[in-house]
Amino acid sequence: MVLLRSLRAWRGPRRLHGLLDLGYAAYGLGTLVLVLAFMVAPLSPHGFLRLFAVLLLLLAICLGGDGLLGLLTSMDRTGKRWRVGRPARTFANLKIGVGTLAIVLFSIGISPA
Repeated sequence: MVLLRSLRAWRGPRRLHGLLDLGYAAYGLGTLVLVLAFMVAPLSPHGFLRLFAVLLLLLAICLGGDGLLGLLTSMDRTGKRWRVGRPARTFANLKIGVGTLAIVLFSIGISPA
């Protein structure tokens, strides 16, 4: 049972990075499927941009969550490299900034023409 386990048994915030990697993988797979659907199916360019904007929102959520965790824990993993301390907080701030830009692009892409 989950409630009977010690809080130390979950190995800290490093376990959450697997969830963020899953979000990034979903974004990459979704982009690939969207481009292939645009090439094969009769999808208008405006419809393609709206669907791509939704994928940008997924990326923004992943980057924002990763950046927030990096600020709270002072740990960051980008690729296979772990950073701790000040470099981790710098990368976390950059990820939050890029996530904010992705939300702005989402709002532009989802707006009516």
